Amino acid sequence: RAVEAREVLAPGLRAKGWEVTEVDAYRTVSAGGIGDDELDAASGADVITFTSPSTVRHYAELAGSRRIPPVVACIGPMTAAAARHGGFDVDVVADEHSTDGLVAALSGFFGDRTPATGEPGDGPSGHVPGVDQGEGGLPDARGRRSRRAVVPPSA
Repeated sequence: RAVEAREVLAPGLRAKGWEVTEVDAYRTVSAGGIGDDELDAASGADVITFTSPSTVRHYAELAGSRRIPPVVACIGPMTAAAARHGGFDVDVVADEHSTDGLVAALSGFFGDRTPATGEPGDGPSGHVPGVDQGEGGLPDARGRRSRRAVVPPSA
């Protein structure tokens, strides 16, 4: 578990009679070396995703008073609570607390619209809503170019 993890699992297992040895396996730290250019680019994204309370905290520390992307998406309720506590207006919370669940939640949020324009996309064709085939972004495995989204590093 992480050093900063909540005390939930071990006490629950102990209450059921398990013998538990807790080991702090890692510590989540903020990514260093991110420059103003990267932070400015991130603040211009269409969506920001958070996958843990620590990503919320570390992004807020790094971004400072920069613009927050207009759509804030969280992997689950604990992360959403941390984001709200950090001053973010949360738009999307995944029902399934995984990256696949977060993608599904964002797809459901945008439907057939693209995030930047609100214009219809081609979601039903297998194209993930929020992905633009036009200028900008890096091509994914299928050669599509993505809209800008911020996925802060967790370590």
